[in-house]
Amino acid sequence: MQKVLVIDGDPVSLKKLELFLNREGYETCSASTGTDGLNRYVEQGPDLVLMEVSLPDVDGFTVLEELLEENENVRVILMAASPDMESAIRAMKMGA
Repeated sequence: MQKVLVIDGDPVSLKKLELFLNREGYETCSASTGTDGLNRYVEQGPDLVLMEVSLPDVDGFTVLEELLEENENVRVILMAASPDMESAIRAMKMGA
């Protein structure tokens, strides 16, 4: 079973994503801050990270940079509540 780490500062969104992924057959672990997410990544070694760009302690781009330092092959999907083409382009250029 593949494991997905969900990082989102909104507890409702976090729970909805976990429930959806669990129903689809994925094992999940979660974090509500970027710092906690980085720690969980190191501890749990998930196959995929699904992360909100806006986090309470640090932005998702900073977390992405640190995840890439930890594992250059990390798979990350960045999510944003509002459509922002610049952020999407930046995320893709960084490897998300």
